[in-house]
Amino acid sequence: MDCHLAQEVALVVLECIQIISNQVSLKTKYNTTKYYDAVFVRLLNLELELLSENWPETIRLQTLAALAVFVNLFSSRFFHSGPLDCLSTLVKTLLLQLNSRISRIQTSAAALLQLILKRWI
Repeated sequence: MDCHLAQEVALVVLECIQIISNQVSLKTKYNTTKYYDAVFVRLLNLELELLSENWPETIRLQTLAALAVFVNLFSSRFFHSGPLDCLSTLVKTLLLQLNSRISRIQTSAAALLQLILKRWI
């Protein structure tokens, strides 16, 4: 029962991240401030925490899907205007996901890496 509760909490956290990300991306479309940069970094780190092996497969798969949306929302921040620290952290985490024993997670991480590489080139 605790496992199901933890999964529900993680899904609610992912939903909140998505809502906040949408708001921040709309506000930062035309201007960038250090406040929004800090929010961006914290949202990314929170999503990356949900990819740890402590979480069940379903949460990790949902997080990978949410990260794809996150990368699309903040593509200019990742690839054009921002420093590469966040992008390198994301790529490092995705490379670690390729080492997972679960093939669905490997496939999803590889697909997200391919999306990132297409955007970057």
